[in-house]
Amino acid sequence: MSNLQLIEMILKILSEQTQVPIDIYQSLISFVEDRKGHDFRYAIDSSKIASDLKWQAKTPIKDGLLKTVKFYLNKYSNRKENY
Repeated sequence: MSNLQLIEMILKILSEQTQVPIDIYQSLISFVEDRKGHDFRYAIDSSKIASDLKWQAKTPIKDGLLKTVKFYLNKYSNRKENY
């Protein structure tokens, strides 16, 4: 999953939870030039931990993101800023 795909998932959840149109959130995305020496790709290979320790994620990514977004919306719901 790319960073942009992850952001799109988060924004979709945020839009659904706040009833703010997703295009409002999408307008906040900006692309910047890569830094010199910046890694072009981040990847996690969990096959070793899965095979050696029989580990696997208990929470699907969408469920985990939903819980995280709800947590932060609840945590900051007392603030005066609008979502």
